[in-house]
Parts: sequence; C-alpha cells; structure tokens
Amino acid sequence: MNPPTRDARLLAMQVVERLTAAGHQAYWAGGCVRDLLLGHIPKDFDVATSAKPPEVQKLFRRTVAVGASFGVISVIGGPGLTIEVATFRSDGTYSDGRRPDQVTFSSAEEDAKRRDFTINGMFFDPAKDEVLDYVGGREDLARGLIRAIGDPALRFREDKLRLLRAIRFASRLGFGIDDETYAALCREVDSITLVSVERILAELRQMIEHPSRVRSIEMLWSSGLFPRIYPELVAASYDRRQLDHSLAVLGFSQHAVCFAWGMAALLASIETTQARSLVRTILHRQRASNDDIAKADWLVSHRDLWRDWVAKPTHALKRVLAHPAAADLFDLAEATERAELGLADQVDQLRRQWGAWTPSELDPEPLVTGKDLLDWGYSAGRIFKEILETVRDKQLDGELDSRDEAEAFIRRRWC
Repeated sequence: MNPPTRDARLLAMQVVERLTAAGHQAYWAGGCVRDLLLGHIPKDFDVATSAKPPEVQKLFRRTVAVGASFGVISVIGGPGLTIEVATFRSDGTYSDGRRPDQVTFSSAEEDAKRRDFTINGMFFDPAKDEVLDYVGGREDLARGLIRAIGDPALRFREDKLRLLRAIRFASRLGFGIDDETYAALCREVDSITLVSVERILAELRQMIEHPSRVRSIEMLWSSGLFPRIYPELVAASYDRRQLDHSLAVLGFSQHAVCFAWGMAALLASIETTQARSLVRTILHRQRASNDDIAKADWLVSHRDLWRDWVAKPTHALKRVLAHPAAADLFDLAEATERAELGLADQVDQLRRQWGAWTPSELDPEPLVTGKDLLDWGYSAGRIFKEILETVRDKQLDGELDSRDEAEAFIRRRWC
C-alpha cells in the first residue's frame, strides 16, 4: 500500500530542508513534479541532490543504501514511508540494457539530461515554489507530448523498458508521442525481448489495470511491440479482427480492473479451451503470481456462463457464483455481451438471480465431511470425493437439508 500522500509530501519537504540547510542543492524530482504540474496527486516523492550518498546517510538517522553505487539512498520516515534520495549523476554505457555500467556524480542539469522523457526530467524546489526545467518538460506537458530527452534511439537502447514506459505514459495521460521518439521506438521493438519478464509484466500490469488499457494495447499493436510481448498469440494466429473484438471487451469496463480480468478480456476472441491454455502459458512465462494465473484461468473457463446459465443445474450455478471472483466474472460477462450484442440482458438476469441467493444459500456449511465418513465406517479413497461432491450437489439443489438426511442418503446409495 502506498503511504499517505500528505505524510510522504511532508517527509519529502523535510528531506529537502535538511539537505539544503547542510549546504547541498536538493529538489523534488521526476514523476512527482510532472504530476504536481498536471494537478494530479503524486503516488510518491523522490528527491535529487548534490549530496553524495555518505553525506545523505550522515544527515538522516534511518537510511537504507538501496543503490549506493548509483547514488540512491532511501530515507525512512516511518513504517511504509520512505523517500528515495538520489545524487545528481551522469550515466555511462548501459551494456545490460537496464542499468548504467558506471555513473559520475554531476550537476542538476546533467542529471536531468540523462533521464528518459522530458515530462519526467524536471525538478521542483518546494522552498521557493520553483520549477527547474532543463529539458523542455513544461512545454511538452502543455503540448500533451511524450518526447525522449536528447537522442531517442540512445534513450531506448540504454533501457529497453522505456519502450513500454513511453506507451504507458502516453495512454495514461492521453498524450501523443513525438514523431522522432515514436520512430525510434518502432525501430527498437525487437530489443524488448532483452528485458526481464518480471519488468515487462510490471509495466503490462499497470497498463491493463488502468482505464486507458484500450489505448495501451492498441499502441502495443501499432508499434510492433505486441507480437514480441505475446509470442504465444502470434503462434496462435491472433489477428487484427480478434484484437478488435478483445479491445471492444476491454473498453466496456471504464473503471480500473484487476490484471487477471484484463488478461481474460484480451483473449475474449479465442475459443475457451485454447484461451485457457494460452493464458496459463503466457502468465507462467511472465512469472505472474499463482493467484493471478489461477484467477485468469478461472475467469476464462467460466466467461460464457451468461450464455447458457438458465440450462445449468442449480448446484453448478451456485458453485460458480460462490467463487471469490464472481463479481469480476459478471464484469467480464457484461463487457462481452455488450461488445457482441450491444446490451446485457442475459447478464442482468443472471445478476438478479445471484442477488436473490443469500451467501449462506450460495455457499452453506457442508452437511458431511471426510471425518464423518470415517466415523461411519467408510474407508478413505476415491469414493470419498464421489460421496462428498454428490452430497454437496444435492445440498445446493435443496434436496438435502440436514446431516441426518445426508447420512441416510449416503447409507442407501453406498451401502
């Protein structure tokens, strides 16, 4: 969970004040400056300073050297509350396409010029209420433009993840991408495969969970990044027609969604069995969490419930609607029905049926457990699963209401 912004802002102010009182330059830096100028609430605050890492550590009681060789020290203000303090620097070569091989501590202007995009390259002096802009960031904010600082090809070669970050910023902010920057991005798409799957997944998660997800996916496709990120879909002959269907589903939910929901929607145009295999394969390769994989797989496997729910037995319907992800399934079903038919009549009817059942009716305490079966003289084995599931189905269908009824039924059927 992000720390309360008010506390983070106060700590960031105190950090700058202490650094400047000790004779150093210190400013808020990067994304927080961009967000403040846009009138947004920053999710965190970073500080850039002329102080070297040892000098920063001497000034603050609680610090962590998260990247001292790159000039980065975390100042800890309390539980879950930290401010990253980075020394002004110039970067050397990036042989691994992620981090500079060496850094040289430098000035604020040189530090700004080694950053990725102009809108992220500004500083703010909170004491003077003054923006320091060496790269034209304020102008690009006003123009609604994502533009690389300096040579865009060099910026992308330094850190390949910037290919995705450019698209994420453009989508989230509703900005365009500078022509030269976009041309360089398109030329470098093959290099995205050099980035770790974990870093790629983190960017994709931010894209998919945000309401601007449709534009993000569209830009991944038009830039040529999509097939490099999802080679499994290329192998499955995923085409523009299927993408358009998926975008229609993704676009009907205008609020933030969970990542698993977005992945299920992305595969909306693919047959269910194949889509389940693909979503598991993709997320395993990207090293998604087991929870994300299981949830995405469950959503895909039940995504067509709205089409034939009336014909399903009560116990089968209740089992699905009692699942913790049922609300996400309804959102996915509604998005799909609206994308395909322009309305959500079937989903609305199913939602009313869901609301008609109380939680205890949807998921009552089991009438019988494995211990009961052992106590009644049944031997553990495959028959346990058959007995327990059959009794559960009849309980959900309203045919068995008590433990005594269940025991009598079991003794008659499995004597």
